[in-house]
Amino acid sequence: MGWFQRTFLNTPEARIERAKIFLQENDFNNARLELEELSHPEAQNMLNKALIGLTELNLKEAEARFSSGDDQGGLEHLKLAKQFGASSEQVRDVQKIGAQYQQERRMQAMQKMAEKNKVEPKGNDPIWSLPPDDPRLQYAIHLEGYPVVLREKLIPLGQEFAQAVLQIDQGNPKQALETIGNFIEREPAARYERARAALAIGEFPLAMSDLMVFGEELGHQEINNVHTGALLGQLFAQSGRGIEGIEKLNDIISADSHPSLRIVRAQLLERDGQLQEAEKEVQELIKDHPSSQPLIRQLAQIRVKLGNRISAANTLEAGFASCCATGSCSSQPPDIGALRLLARIYLEDRVMPDRVSDLLNKLSSRVQQPIWEDQYLLALQARNEGSPFAKEMAQKLFAALKDGDPRQNWMKDSFAEVLH
Repeated sequence: MGWFQRTFLNTPEARIERAKIFLQENDFNNARLELEELSHPEAQNMLNKALIGLTELNLKEAEARFSSGDDQGGLEHLKLAKQFGASSEQVRDVQKIGAQYQQERRMQAMQKMAEKNKVEPKGNDPIWSLPPDDPRLQYAIHLEGYPVVLREKLIPLGQEFAQAVLQIDQGNPKQALETIGNFIEREPAARYERARAALAIGEFPLAMSDLMVFGEELGHQEINNVHTGALLGQLFAQSGRGIEGIEKLNDIISADSHPSLRIVRAQLLERDGQLQEAEKEVQELIKDHPSSQPLIRQLAQIRVKLGNRISAANTLEAGFASCCATGSCSSQPPDIGALRLLARIYLEDRVMPDRVSDLLNKLSSRVQQPIWEDQYLLALQARNEGSPFAKEMAQKLFAALKDGDPRQNWMKDSFAEVLH
């Protein structure tokens, strides 16, 4: 098949030829887009290869993110790996690795703190004289992240409880959940650990129930850098109960000014369409945390939804400028989501082409496996440059979205002439 036919035609044969090239280049995602829902004798076998490749790439990227301390990025790539066909065992293996990295970082932090404060061993079996892999030391490090009052409630629960808590981060949360369940009537503080175990296996209703009882009995608190009230608010959002989540957070915030509570409330307000209230909340948060790129990105997102696109772009540009003049300082690299959003605004509005090229270059250097949004940006760039590929790129991207996906509206606004 000639170059022209292979490049421009949308016949099954042309799509197979393009998919073969993509597979040879290990461009598994574009191969998948060519092969999905394609009726051709070779399609299914090639699609399987593409999915296997995407699974392996995302598993490796998840492990790399966990290794670098980007736990949220690790979870996102695990989710993608599962969507592309990763087995439960493969996901669990990477989760265990992530838990090990997390535990190692905790141990290193605690050991540095111990050295800094010159902690001296006490007693016949001092905890800090134990080897790093000793479960007693690991449990002690975990409890260091608890408020003192709660820590004193958990210590008397003994070895069985301690072992169950460690099982959560060691990749066996189901067994941990069952064991910790034997302690919750004796000590309400144990409910937070059972909530952690429930979250690890996707039992969101149980996690919510435990967190609500925990808050009622002991008051919501920060434990190992996680505020139990903010976590509860996030679970309300994931369960589609945003209004209840806002009301619950309002009650908690009336007695607790922890910033994570207000951050989650702002997210819930935005999801519920209360955009002016969300904008006001985020603006107040940024006053206290002016360098927080996630907050700056959220404020820009809200302003885009309000139709204030110029203000949104200026917000993002100011956020990058606060890091350094070029928007790429080594101490705080630009937020990938913010780069994508700013590029999207400029591309959709057909402005600032030189700045767009700069933003896309930054994204290409930081994103190892492009997602849908990255391909959307390239389709917009192709549209703006009058490329003959723009129409086909847009149609493929639109076809990859499920009904009800809000990104369908992006496509309809930007590619109305080709999506009919």
